[in-house]
Amino acid sequence: MKTLIVTGGIATGKSTAVRLLMETGGPRLRLFDCDSEAGKLLDGDRLKESLSSSFGPASIEASGRADRNFLRELVFRNPESRKVLEGIIHPLLHQECLAQMKAARQNTAVDGFVIDVPLFFETSAHYHQDAVCVVAVSRETQKTRLALRNGFREDMIEAILAAQRPIMEKVAAADFVLWNEGPPDLLRRQTQRLHQHFFHD
Repeated sequence: MKTLIVTGGIATGKSTAVRLLMETGGPRLRLFDCDSEAGKLLDGDRLKESLSSSFGPASIEASGRADRNFLRELVFRNPESRKVLEGIIHPLLHQECLAQMKAARQNTAVDGFVIDVPLFFETSAHYHQDAVCVVAVSRETQKTRLALRNGFREDMIEAILAAQRPIMEKVAAADFVLWNEGPPDLLRRQTQRLHQHFFHD
């Protein structure tokens, strides 16, 4: 079983690329989505005590869930707070991912494991991957998409981008690159070629 990390930067279209890759691979591919799994942790009770003690009671909503807006504002404006939050969440994600990967290896019907890791290059986690694929766009496209899609202010956009490694540095460090500028079908064709080349050739 081959393992592929898919990463990128915010608003590069990584989630779309992963969806297209999984559609191409069908049931023979398994996916670990770090954002989705982190969301489950933030919405559950497991992190409540750690978040409250690290960031105060304002980090928890009345419902008991983590206040994502509060945390987003905090971590993108304060690098130290971001490191603390990552230190709480990332070890749990890494442990769960490795457990799911081990289970997939024992399934002869699976020939590929895809790990969607938004901040792969920004963290020190290693997933015993065979290769890393970066989904990339220009910085200007990232800024435009963040403004249109999320409605973020200019200062928030700059803070978010500053918290991530520049996309072209990630491109230089990648084994594969999917360039997500142009018509939507272009990305689909790239993911199909990637699937064929990496998982079958």
